[in-house]
Amino acid sequence: MDINLEDFDEIPPSVSMIESIRSFGYNFNTAISDIIDNSITANSSKINIHLEWNKGNPYVLILDNGDGMTDEMLAKNVVLGSKNPNEIRDKNDLGRFGLGLKTASFSMARELHVFSKTKNESICYRSWNLDVIEAQKRWLISKKQPTWYDELFEDIKIKTQGTLIVWKTCDRLLKNASTLKSFLEMGKDLIAYLGTIFSRFITSSKTLQIFVNNTKIAPWDPIPEGSTSYAEQYIQNIKITPYVVPHQSNFKNNDDYRIAGGINGWNAQQGFYVYRNKRLIVNGGWLGIKRMKSEEHVKLARIIVDIDASFDDKWQIDVLKSRASIPSGEVKILLEAIAKNTRKRADSVYRHRGKVISREDASPEIFVWQIKKEIDQSKSFVINREHPYVKLVRENYSGRVTDVDRLLGLIEDMLPTETIQIEKGKGTIKLFDMDYDTIQKLFKDALLTTESIGKSKEKAVEDLTFYEPFRSFKEQLTKDFL
Repeated sequence: MDINLEDFDEIPPSVSMIESIRSFGYNFNTAISDIIDNSITANSSKINIHLEWNKGNPYVLILDNGDGMTDEMLAKNVVLGSKNPNEIRDKNDLGRFGLGLKTASFSMARELHVFSKTKNESICYRSWNLDVIEAQKRWLISKKQPTWYDELFEDIKIKTQGTLIVWKTCDRLLKNASTLKSFLEMGKDLIAYLGTIFSRFITSSKTLQIFVNNTKIAPWDPIPEGSTSYAEQYIQNIKITPYVVPHQSNFKNNDDYRIAGGINGWNAQQGFYVYRNKRLIVNGGWLGIKRMKSEEHVKLARIIVDIDASFDDKWQIDVLKSRASIPSGEVKILLEAIAKNTRKRADSVYRHRGKVISREDASPEIFVWQIKKEIDQSKSFVINREHPYVKLVRENYSGRVTDVDRLLGLIEDMLPTETIQIEKGKGTIKLFDMDYDTIQKLFKDALLTTESIGKSKEKAVEDLTFYEPFRSFKEQLTKDFL
């Protein structure tokens, strides 16, 4: 295109654009994550995040031991929009628009200081100060290194090579953490968040370590041990792997179950996990698919989707790298089909279809049926007279109690054990298929009777959920009836 430059004026952006830059929608966790993306791209093996309360004037430091930048590179990278999102980038590049360093930093602070050093050169420096820019009404970037760098602790200074980011005058951060207590809680939340977002880097590389105030980040895998995986599928170089994660009864203890629930809890963590170059972009949810919402009975469904940077436009990866949208066409059709099938399978496990519980690992009194060993070592199966629903029938029957006992004895004697094949392998039994609506009705009846004998509602719910089939729905029943 032939143009005459004399016909044009070059107008720099107004300084009023600063507030727009500060309002991209970051929170503290996503802002820190955007900085870490740069550190990982720079081949860092150690990233140290330091949060200092500083008597209510907090500052944040992010130090890595990556490749570092020369003065020329740093001068380029502190410019807004230093990358064109349409340019072909290295497949492992976690960047997107060349905005992250600046927009993430300004979303929390008014001062951004960047120190960097390559292996064979001295430290270089650039900084933005929004107060200076607004006062001078010019986009000024300082390159005079401050004296306070020498006063920093040695463990948060650059050694051989790397980059140090410092946020000061953290006005936006103070809006969310205005007290020392809330500031410390923010740090705890950050630890859990980073373990989720960068889990694959921490786990797969075996070399990347991330610390927050000297606490080492532990990775969180959305697919816990014991999950059932289904066939991997590929479309347009997108890898899709559906899973049904274990039911609560299959976890060793409550702590393991809680951890597997993730940072947002079991219901919110169901659905899709979209990874872009091993970095988690979408942490659960159904990506807006019609008629699919987060529900209790499908909370065991989790689907891993792997894409690379070439799909950024199609998936509408946002600046924060925290949201994505399924592209229309064959990809959407396939993902909807996989999601529907995975939800169905998760629902089946949740409602006991195919669920196996070991009687060796559970107290026998929780079941309706109990195994009774005879003198000759043979086994018979008897109905648990102490089960709350059996007690409900006995206590509400208006005739003779012996009639109920005779009926229970008849059911026990006529049980066709030869054809049911209750015992398999190591003494396991399959529980009966019973949906939650049925369970809820049974529980309501049993609860009314239990309360009628003088128990508080809280105690009645606690006692009833000790027994099967209520035990496996303890979380939902407690939520619905208390």
